[in-house]
Amino acid sequence: MIQYRRGKTEDLENIVTFIDSYLTDYFMSKAKVNTILTGGDGSNRWSAVPSQVFLALDEEKIVGLVFMSNKNVLWNILVHPEYRGKDIGKELINMSNPQKIRCKWNMSSGDPTAFYEKLGYGKVGEPVLGGDGNYGKKTKTKSIQIMIKGGTILPLIMEEDE
Repeated sequence: MIQYRRGKTEDLENIVTFIDSYLTDYFMSKAKVNTILTGGDGSNRWSAVPSQVFLALDEEKIVGLVFMSNKNVLWNILVHPEYRGKDIGKELINMSNPQKIRCKWNMSSGDPTAFYEKLGYGKVGEPVLGGDGNYGKKTKTKSIQIMIKGGTILPLIMEEDE
């Protein structure tokens, strides 16, 4: 039976191993994962509470995870290939309850847009340039779509008429 819980500093090595094994087109250093888990020094988006990691475990083995920024934005979700299609991603999303999702199209696992839409998230605004997964280098194509629960398009803020 799959168990779900928040990640802890004791999970650091297992999280890094999981990422390195199953996310072939993305690099996340051990130091970055540690900063997410511990709160770090407050110098970037990952390093202030409540940056969080949520885990799905089969026995003690990590089979899924979610990284959330300190502003309740889902940055990464990853489910072990052998465990996909078993509602683990859905449960991780429900558990983490992100206000926004940073939906990245150009991952090796494919475009997750339909998955997020099935969970009630919708696109907001135009896609933006994204990193290529390799140390955050920017691509020349628009590959990130912001999504929010309910899919409500945020209203434009208009200047008042003078």
